Parts: sequence; C-alpha cells; structure tokens
Amino acid sequence: MVGIKPRGVPWWLVEKIADRLNRNGPSRDFIWGMAQRDQLKLPFALQIVTSDAKRYARNQALLAADPELRLNGPTWGWLGAALHAIELLEKTGYAEAIKTQALVIGAGRDRVCDTEAARAFAARMPDARYVEIAGAQHEILMERDLLRAEWWAAADAFLKKNAPAVSG
Repeated sequence: MVGIKPRGVPWWLVEKIADRLNRNGPSRDFIWGMAQRDQLKLPFALQIVTSDAKRYARNQALLAADPELRLNGPTWGWLGAALHAIELLEKTGYAEAIKTQALVIGAGRDRVCDTEAARAFAARMPDARYVEIAGAQHEILMERDLLRAEWWAAADAFLKKNAPAVSG
C-alpha cells in the first residue's frame, strides 16, 4: 500500500481531521463509519474488498466461529501513521533506492488503496515489474478463481525468472 483512496473526501480534509484526532497520540477510535462496517455483519452487497460472494461468505463463517479474528476497520491512529508513511515514500525517493528485483501487483478495481499510486511507485523502482489485475478488488487473494489465477501466474513467473539457484 503506497496510497489510499479517500472515497470522495478531499485529502486536505482527511489530513486535517487525522492530525486533529491524533494530537494527543494515536487515536484508537475507528475512522468515522468503520464501526458500522463490522465484517461479521456486513452484507456482501455493501462490502468493497472482493467480487467473490462465496469467499466472502466463507470468511464471514470463519469470523462467526472465532470473532477474535476480526480486524474491523482502520483507526484514526492507523490512518495518521499510514498518511505519514505515504508522505515519506513520496518525498524521500525511496522507490528509486530499492535495488531488489520486485513484483508489484495492483488491483484494478481497488476502492481502498490507490492503484495508480502503486503503479507510479513501481515505475520509479529501478528493477520492478508491475502487474495489474484489472477486475480485482482490494483483497486479490479473496477474489474469484479467474482473478486469483492471474495473481498466481504473475507471482510464479516472477519467482521462476528471479529465484536464485539452489545448490544441494
């Protein structure tokens, strides 16, 4: 994640609110609206992470069996830290300094993270390959088999091309 989608709220406002709510340290309060998006109760039609209804239902069943597995949504403290980290990535030339071969995979229909930011970050890396799974939403590995197959094909091809030889 190198960018977040504010989903209709201007960035300057998101940053000001996060700064204000974190002024006494990282806030543990959920970002407004997140408390109502409990993964255990949220119907498939209202979620924004996958297009696979069966996998979503499977995950809800797993959460129902063990509710402590729930992550729920981000807090204002998390958002403040994420915004700070994203700012550092943009200002420090960090992408250009990564010399390791890398594969960056973006979800073309991600409504949580900024796919364009991931594409741009990968383009600035000296030895990165960027692959975008056009129909995928935020949780690519919770997607339909066709979209997951694209992810696995990209990962397998990258690993086969870049894996060091193993001596025995």
